[in-house]
This record gives sequence, C-alpha cells and structure tokens, in this order.
Amino acid sequence: MTLTEPQIEALAPKPAAYKAAMKIVTGAKCSERGASERALWGSIQGSGKKPYTTQVDIQSLAYKCSCPSRQFPCKHALAILVLHSRDKSPNLEEPEWVSEWINKRRSKTTAPKVTKLLTEKEIASRRKSKDKRAEERMAAVESGIAELDKWLQDQIRIGLLELPNRPKEDFSKLAARMVDAKAPGLAGWVRALAEIDYGQTKVWQEEATAIIAKMNLLVKTWNNKDNLTPEWKHTLKTLVGWSQSSKNLITDKSAPAIKDHWLVLGRTQETKDDIVIQREWLWGCQSGATALVLNFGTRFQKLEIKLPLASIIEGEVAFFHSILPHRGILRKQTNLTNSLKHAIKKHQDISAMVAEHKQKLRIHPWANQLCYLVDNLRMLKVDNEWSLCDVYGNTLPLNNASETIKKWFLYCGNQAVHTAVVYQNNKLLLLGIFSQTKYYALC
Repeated sequence: MTLTEPQIEALAPKPAAYKAAMKIVTGAKCSERGASERALWGSIQGSGKKPYTTQVDIQSLAYKCSCPSRQFPCKHALAILVLHSRDKSPNLEEPEWVSEWINKRRSKTTAPKVTKLLTEKEIASRRKSKDKRAEERMAAVESGIAELDKWLQDQIRIGLLELPNRPKEDFSKLAARMVDAKAPGLAGWVRALAEIDYGQTKVWQEEATAIIAKMNLLVKTWNNKDNLTPEWKHTLKTLVGWSQSSKNLITDKSAPAIKDHWLVLGRTQETKDDIVIQREWLWGCQSGATALVLNFGTRFQKLEIKLPLASIIEGEVAFFHSILPHRGILRKQTNLTNSLKHAIKKHQDISAMVAEHKQKLRIHPWANQLCYLVDNLRMLKVDNEWSLCDVYGNTLPLNNASETIKKWFLYCGNQAVHTAVVYQNNKLLLLGIFSQTKYYALC
C-alpha cells in the first residue's frame, strides 16, 4: 500500500505535524528505512544522540515511534510514509523490533477474548442490576418525552409565530431537562430551535416548522413503539439518545454488513461542548451503498485518523441496527489502493438525487448526513452564494468553506464533473470530484 502525499497530509493530526515531517524528509535524517507487505520502518535522527525508531502498520494504518510525542501519527511516522511514497523501498525482511510489534497487533485481533467465569448467583445479580438500570432510564425518558409532548402542544396552541419572542433561556432549560431525562437526542432538537436565526423571517419559519414537525413525529412514534419492529425500536432509541457502541458492533454478528471496495469520500470535524465530532463518508464501489463513520474526541483523547481520504479500502463495513442502515464502522480491512477499478453508479442530475433522498426520508423521516454521487455538475454563483448546477439548470446552494471552493477550481476549473455531495436541509456539502479513475477529496 502506497499513499499519495495529499492523503498523508490529511492523516496528520495537525498541519504543523505535516510541516515538521517534510523537514525530516528534506533533511535526509532517516536511515535504515525498509518495507514489507505489512509494515514500513526507519530510524530518524532527532535532537538527541540516539535516533528514534519508527514503524507503520500499512494494512490497518497504525503507528509506533520511540519519540515522546502524543500525536498519532507523529511527524516521524508521517515522514516514513512520505519517503515511501516518493521512493518505494524494496520488500525486506522485517527487523525483530518491527515483526514483534506487528505480530503482537495481529494476535490481539485474532486471539479469543478471555472472560471470567461467573457463578449463577453472580450472573443473576448482574442481570438484575442491568434490568434495574434499564427500567430507571426508560422511566426517565418516558417522563421527558411526556414533558416535551406537552411543550410541543403548547407551541402549536399558541402559534409558532411566537417563537422569536421566547427568551433563549426557555430553550436552554428545556434542553437541560431532556438531558436530565437521559434523552440527549431530544435535547439536540430543542437546541436546534434556539440556534435558528429568527431575524430572517422566511428562513426561520421554514426551519422551525421542519424541526417542530420532526420532533412531534418522533414523540408520536415513540408513544407507538410497542407496535413497531425491532429495527424501528433500535432507530427510535438512537434518535432519543441511547448511545451506539462501536466496540460491540465489531463482534455483533447480527448487524447488517457489506463487503466491498470502500472509497473514502470526505471528512469533516466540528466541536460541540468540548466534544470533537468527526464524520467520514464511504461509498461502496460495487454495491453503491453509503456509510457514515463517526468518531469522537476530547481535549484528553485525541482523534486518530485511520481512513486516508480518496483511498479505496477493501473490507467489510458493519452497520448499526436501523430502519435505514447508514452509520457504521469498517471492521475488516484487507487491502488499500488509490485507483478506481469499478464503474461508479451515479445520479444523472440533481432532480434524480432529490427524488432518491425523498424516498429514503419516507422510510426514515429523521435521516440526515446522507451522501450521493451526481454527474455533470458545475460551480455557479447565485445571489452572491456558491451553488452547484446540473445540465438542466437545477441548482442547490453549497454549505462549504471557501477553501473547498478554491480546491474545486484548482482541480477542474469550471468543467462539469462527477461529484460527491452530502444533501441536507436543501443544501449541499461538497465532498470531492472524480476524474477518470481517480477521485479527489475536497473536504
């Protein structure tokens, strides 16, 4: 596996880390560099007398370095990757310090999990405690939903035109109440109402109506949950705020899964309440399936990027249980390339994309962050706002930073190109573009 330099730069935890790596590359500080089918390695001279030993697991993108940095990958691992992309080392026999690390990593993933044998009494006690916690949470959620239902009825009775006159503290108190009721998903919907720009009359009315309608539908559906399928119950609990465990999904044999060549379309990061939310979109080159991979970081636990942008990963994506499976994890990876080998299924225009999106919303009315591939789109400025336009003149505004717009013109000028986008709230988030057998991530 050989990554391109833009892909390696995208793996850097910070721009400064990549710049520091390039200084190592140009400074010829790396020696004893080698490669095998599983790993890259090298010794890099730092400020001390003894060089740092650096190694990269190229099959699952993991890193180890003797330097004191807490960043992953560190500048030394990035430098090893860049050097290999410029001048591939011939396959060599792995040094003992490399093979030991790789073998230990492999044994961790293949070794059966050893669990402590419990007595029947201990099993019964744990089950009782678990059932009690579940009952207590369900009671708290039911109480919160009842309160939210009453609040929604009050808004409808009073009239939504009164929303701009409500103090923001009212929304904050209601959101806090939903958190106390162990329903953080509902708190997010309430906060979304508070964040609307009520100074724009037409805009706020449309946004508030959509949010209120979805909240009301969610409450009514929850109250009817006993008559729904298990997949719907999973979906509702996730929407209300039950967390989804990636660790459990790795071993969940009942979870829907697709083996394919997965193209990494794009990545975004945002920070909310000191939590860093990272979203990565994948596209199944053969199946046409899409997947959203979510990762979370804090000040104390940094995000580690393992999916190089624009790379094609051969592996299996497992999806969390849902009425419309979309969020998932890459739980098995066997190979990684940079060139497309399959014809990509795409929509011919924006109208076809919107039609499919509406069809998905009929299945899952609260679905969001869905991505699509659309052919022959151009960049267009409408009313001082950048939009994408198809061959029939249909346009949708972009929700991207100016840096992404610049990359578009750098790669394709104003040619019509095959484009990857996320469609949400009648706007497009531009992820990247296709050019023959290559894909270029812009986000």
